[in-house]
Amino acid sequence: MIKNGPNDCDPLSYIRHWQENTSQPHTRELGITAEFFHSCLCLFKLIISQLNTDSAFSCQQLESIQRSFGLFQLWGDGYQVSEGQLESVLNRSHTLYRSTLGLLCSIAEVLVSSRPGKG
Repeated sequence: MIKNGPNDCDPLSYIRHWQENTSQPHTRELGITAEFFHSCLCLFKLIISQLNTDSAFSCQQLESIQRSFGLFQLWGDGYQVSEGQLESVLNRSHTLYRSTLGLLCSIAEVLVSSRPGKG
């Protein structure tokens, strides 16, 4: 998990944490990739927990989302994102860094737009 971050997967807690950390100059211990990845994981968990209580979704749809969550988690574990290892690899290639952040951003956009009960 990300050190010095919010304690749970409450989206407002993450927004506050992000605002506090971006408004003050500092060095990120694990990097933006790890923070972004962790935020996406929490959004995934939030969506899955909300879908578990929503009867409008079939078991197949829920299983598909859970499978996607599991694959995303495995990707993060494989590249040791939460430990900051991916960040050090990405720092060697500006193109790869931008591409990876672009993909994480796209995943986050899909998760935010897919959240049940959103505004």
